[in-house]
Amino acid sequence: MKSITQYFIPRKYKEGSEDYRRSALLVNVFLLTALICLGLLPLGFYIKYYRSFVVMPIGALAFLINTWLVKKEVNYFITGNLFAFIGSVILIVMMTYSGGIYSPVTPWIAAGPTFALLLVNRKSAWIWTCVMIVVISTFSFIEAKGLTPLPEFDLETKPFYFMTVFSSLILLMLTINMIFEKNKNDALQKVEAAKKSITDSINYARRIQSAILPTALEMQKLFGESFVLFKPKDIISGDFYWTAESNGKKFIAAADCTGHGVPGALMSMVGNELLNKIVFEKKITSVDEILNQLHSDLCSALRQSSTEVKDGMDIVLISVSENKEVEFAGAKNALYYVDTELHSIAGNRETIGGDTNSRQFTKHTIPYVPGTSFYLCTDGIQDQFGGDKGKKFMIGQLKRTLQKISALKMEEQKTELTSILQQWQNEYEQTDDVLIIGIKL
Repeated sequence: MKSITQYFIPRKYKEGSEDYRRSALLVNVFLLTALICLGLLPLGFYIKYYRSFVVMPIGALAFLINTWLVKKEVNYFITGNLFAFIGSVILIVMMTYSGGIYSPVTPWIAAGPTFALLLVNRKSAWIWTCVMIVVISTFSFIEAKGLTPLPEFDLETKPFYFMTVFSSLILLMLTINMIFEKNKNDALQKVEAAKKSITDSINYARRIQSAILPTALEMQKLFGESFVLFKPKDIISGDFYWTAESNGKKFIAAADCTGHGVPGALMSMVGNELLNKIVFEKKITSVDEILNQLHSDLCSALRQSSTEVKDGMDIVLISVSENKEVEFAGAKNALYYVDTELHSIAGNRETIGGDTNSRQFTKHTIPYVPGTSFYLCTDGIQDQFGGDKGKKFMIGQLKRTLQKISALKMEEQKTELTSILQQWQNEYEQTDDVLIIGIKL
């Protein structure tokens, strides 16, 4: 049976594809129905219903032609509805001359809508349901008026006739349901296998992304007391953080690339590499000039002057020099710091990348006061929905939270921030990647 089925499936359909599975289902239904038509011929002889010798072979031929249409790549909508039409015509003819509404073949009325649902779609199923309601109503009206033709078969065989026809209907439906379930299970298995393969790849990509991010030990070596709260939305992240030490300056940045997941992670790898080249190869160490150069290099790397790629990143960058100077430059995102009270410095409104217009980012100098806590954030936490009313966390609440926890040790601050975020988010889905970095002078 499998080899016959494959013969009628168009060769261009790859085994396991949706087109292949749908074609296989259509072919199996058509072939099985044709076989049932021919298989019921001995029944017609036994019950002396000789009209079936004409109707059933014609029906079988029509279903085989339908199978051939599948091979010729005729749209499934046409072949599926044509099948329901052919079956309805055969049913009406057989019912008319075998008792009308009380005919043993009446249960086959359920086949049209059922197969339309399996083979085509819900809309077709509803249409054929309406058609069958009209058919039942018409036969009921004819019966009420006493116009039903006399049955042409031996009435003494009616119980046997009914059981045979009904059994054939149940057998066909069960067989098709088994085929449908097998196709569905095969499809689910392929989806699960594809999902596992993709998830395994993304998990491995997380290892690669994690390898380029500064470790907790590196952070402590550069800045002493510090923390990083990093929560990717989709395993890998479009947010990334970067540190460096060059020419007597220590650098730290928190960046938010366009998108999250795989696209964002690819951008984060590009951003990390460009920052390293700017500082270590081009020897640029002024925070404003680093961002100016990062914008220019990102536009060149993504060929934004000649392609449709308009991705970019928002970033907070600070440097701490040996001369105890703290400098900040930002693209869209702000820097927050707490000495005796909370302060915020807005970054420039422009982002890194996105268009090829030149950028002139602003450098801000901040007094070096021992014990001052600096916070570099992306917009993930402030945009997170949650709370009792399902609203965003917002910048105001973020500022209040940072001031509230600033007196704690950095690791305690991370623990407190994590708890606050979890309580706020509750059962809401994570909106975006979350990145908050804290360092204490």
